[in-house]
Amino acid sequence: VPFIGPVPAGAPAVAVVAIGAGMLLPALARARGEARLIRDRNNLNQIAKGLATYLNEFGDNRFYPRGLGELWDKKIIPDPGVFVSPLDRAPPKLPNGLACSYGSCFDRHPNRIFRDDFPPNVICAWDRIPFEPGRRNVMFFDSHVEAMDEARFAGLLQELDALAAKLQERPDKKGEF
Repeated sequence: VPFIGPVPAGAPAVAVVAIGAGMLLPALARARGEARLIRDRNNLNQIAKGLATYLNEFGDNRFYPRGLGELWDKKIIPDPGVFVSPLDRAPPKLPNGLACSYGSCFDRHPNRIFRDDFPPNVICAWDRIPFEPGRRNVMFFDSHVEAMDEARFAGLLQELDALAAKLQERPDKKGEF
């Protein structure tokens, strides 16, 4: 027969703290996940600003870069962390060796010339994989960023591919115009 004696004085307080911690931990995990999603969208916003700067500094106010890596190569975005989503555990490397969690129309169609008059409602950069189940963060040419479901993303990607097929090809592999 087990001994049932007096309850230690601090036992109820420890139980209350344990129950409170058990209730708080899932909420903290959700908040941490939401913060990562916000940072992911912020990275896409920083890339949008970098593209605008590229147009002014290197694109003669008409031409976008050949790929996102040029924003790093030309020191437009000097922080390599901008190219890595906090949700991406294994970002691949771009040809210049930069780890990058984002795809872009430029990297998808490197032999096409994207000009500053490209339609603003077309996707420009996106999460390379859906970091949130069934959803993906996407940046448009007008620089706004939104989360969307995979079906809508797939349709917008097809629209991008159709428009890119009509663009002028780059005259050489070095990206000179």
